[in-house]
Amino acid sequence: YWFDAIDIPTKGSESINDFSQIVRLEVGKTRVLFTGDLNHPLSDLIAKNSKDISADILKVPHHGTEGVASNVFFDKVGAKLALVPAPTHLWKSDRSRRIREYFENHKVPVLVNGTVGNVTLTFKGDDYSVETQIPDPSLKLPRP
Repeated sequence: YWFDAIDIPTKGSESINDFSQIVRLEVGKTRVLFTGDLNHPLSDLIAKNSKDISADILKVPHHGTEGVASNVFFDKVGAKLALVPAPTHLWKSDRSRRIREYFENHKVPVLVNGTVGNVTLTFKGDDYSVETQIPDPSLKLPRP
């Protein structure tokens, strides 16, 4: 599923991140939202103007650092699992505090590839499984 670009008023100073592709993959009943480097202002426009951006699994944009999508966007997605492509030190830094606290407060498990290594999602019918390169037995992953 592809979200078409929303008409954004041209200000002459768009960020290159405004042109990231946003793709939602649907496999069975599971939805995965890939957000590229979606930033805060554009995420608000999408959250306000899209009928349905819900997803079970969210690839967190922009390495999970500040300037990334808004909490309103995260609320509308309603993910049960978040994937963050970032080194551990960046995810634990002040630059990621809002995003880290958002997912902690909403009890959404987060897989940071700097901590768990590569993440493999395997889909079979309406079911999926999540495997990490470095297992973390303390992590409680959602079931479909």
